[in-house]
Amino acid sequence: MTHSSERLFVYFGHHKCATQWMRRIVTHVCRQIGREPITVNSWPQFQESVGAVADNPSKTFLVCGNAEQRYVPHLSELDTGFRGFHIVRDPRDIVVSAYFSHLYSHKPFEGLAERRARLEAVPKSEGLLLELENRQYEFRAMLEWDYHQPNVLELRMEDATTAAADEVPKIMEFLGLGERNGLTSKRLRRIVADNEFNVLAGRPPGEEDVKDHYRKGVSGDWVNHFEAEHVDYFKQRHGELLIKLGYEQDDNW
Repeated sequence: MTHSSERLFVYFGHHKCATQWMRRIVTHVCRQIGREPITVNSWPQFQESVGAVADNPSKTFLVCGNAEQRYVPHLSELDTGFRGFHIVRDPRDIVVSAYFSHLYSHKPFEGLAERRARLEAVPKSEGLLLELENRQYEFRAMLEWDYHQPNVLELRMEDATTAAADEVPKIMEFLGLGERNGLTSKRLRRIVADNEFNVLAGRPPGEEDVKDHYRKGVSGDWVNHFEAEHVDYFKQRHGELLIKLGYEQDDNW
């Protein structure tokens, strides 16, 4: 049986699902347990990194910012195995968060300047439709994900961020991390406290700054921005995803 300290640890996330926040926490945890966080945000990056990960899985914590189910078979082939956690978010809030992020605050990436210019040139209602179109790949990855993998803990961003003092220790317990690995409960509480929304944003949740990466810190904000056309578009293209994730029971929302 593989000891927890020998396994590869993996965080599976998706764009605008608190990936930067969780990456910060993982980085702090890695400092305590002597592991290196390796971030991959695309399939080509994953293919490039998986060899290095396989060479030293017990010293690695893989951070998949745009997770896909096709990553999993490659990680499952490791002799040590892996244990991980996966975080999703209400896809409607992802759209709103992506809109404001790409319009104002996201760090530069290839194609962002063109996307930002296009968003700046249209009203918000049209910009949200553009973001809905841009989220097709991400939403398909979330729809195709296997949510019943015994070695992957499933979480919602809404719970992980609002109840971090409970959820983050639950993640570490699932991974098999604790004092034996150098991660004391006191240190973990400190890591969580240092990464609360009010600390990172400098203001309480609900107080909005559209130009800040930590824009608002509350869930369900999509109701303040979606119009009938966005609701109809979402139901037609992604209604199944909302039901699969449990954010709606049917299309009557």
